[in-house]
Amino acid sequence: MIVTADFYVSNSDRRNLYKNTSLVFTTDFVFYDGSSILKPRLRLAYNANIHNCNYMYIPDLGRFYFIIDIAYDNAGEMLVTGQIDVLQTYQTQIAGITCNIARYENYDLSLCPDTNILIKNYNIINIYKSDSGFDTSFGNYVLQIVGG
Repeated sequence: MIVTADFYVSNSDRRNLYKNTSLVFTTDFVFYDGSSILKPRLRLAYNANIHNCNYMYIPDLGRFYFIIDIAYDNAGEMLVTGQIDVLQTYQTQIAGITCNIARYENYDLSLCPDTNILIKNYNIINIYKSDSGFDTSFGNYVLQIVGG
């Protein structure tokens, strides 16, 4: 079965939800032995531009992939192995999700520290006494009971 793939250059961090990509070329290919939807293996005709690429999209699978290996066979064809980019592939679903975050790493977030990840070399602790309750129009509060 012949399928097409788009090959890109991406300079974005792998952890970014939205990647900045530039299309280099589009070509036909066939899947070869050991290929899966999470880690596809493509056999395609030689193209010198592949060495500039580190990212690809396979429209028939509807998924984005990091290029993790490029090899050559005796017939002069290229064997390209990819690994799924879950963040880019499911960015719409991820960006629209409503949830509670149990783990978080952010240098500016001092209200919800994650003790398993060092985000600062000092702690910011503000203690407020409230005799009349909290003003909910002000924002969000994180309450912690100490010595409970």
